[in-house]
Amino acid sequence: MSMIKPNIILSSFARSGASAIDLALRPILESIGYYVTPFGIEGSPKIVDDIDGVHDPFFHFTHAPPSLFQPLLDKDNYRFVYQYRDPRDSVSSWAYNEISEGNIEGDIDDVRTKIIMSRHSLTEHVTRAREWFALGARVHRLTFEEMKADKAAVIAKILDFATILPLIDPKVIEESLAEFSDQRYTDSLKVKEARLFEQGLVRAKRGKSSTWVDTFTPADKMLFKKIAGDFLIELGYEDDFNW
Repeated sequence: MSMIKPNIILSSFARSGASAIDLALRPILESIGYYVTPFGIEGSPKIVDDIDGVHDPFFHFTHAPPSLFQPLLDKDNYRFVYQYRDPRDSVSSWAYNEISEGNIEGDIDDVRTKIIMSRHSLTEHVTRAREWFALGARVHRLTFEEMKADKAAVIAKILDFATILPLIDPKVIEESLAEFSDQRYTDSLKVKEARLFEQGLVRAKRGKSSTWVDTFTPADKMLFKKIAGDFLIELGYEDDFNW
């Protein structure tokens, strides 16, 4: 009897490094017949009506909340993965990314503060994260720190969670991790990051934890504690508000 290949949905907190997992997973899953959907907002609204039952098995990467996939959450042929990181580091990276993408012009400190205060930015992603966590064992939780420490182990855990690890040739995994290595990803960003250089901005500690320490202003810290300080404690990144 052939093994059932469940549909896999990977969602993540903004700027949590999940794109690195997405890139590596795609060719691995395609090697055993998975259909890879368009990313996020382009693909998420179509999953329930146009993808489910039509393109099984499929893989979808998004930032969407579980409510968007409500009819699918209790189906046996689905596996859900959620990746997150210290949300202060997410905010720090988010601000640089908005400028490097050309989405926002202005002082980096102002951009960062707007992200913390906007209900469509930090607050919305905190809400989505809590909704994913509320699903308990239905969701495999993955941290940025785990991914940076051992991406190969993280990929293996995801495939094992999806019960398809035995179906995949180990060489396919090795080749994908080599093709989408951290160094190659960093090199691919050089053109985009030129916008930061033009504005005299140097992105500190790319791909590292605790980048917020070098970027948050006292005002940022105060605002963050008020808006999402309790969330930091929930995630285990802080024990209290004294940081």
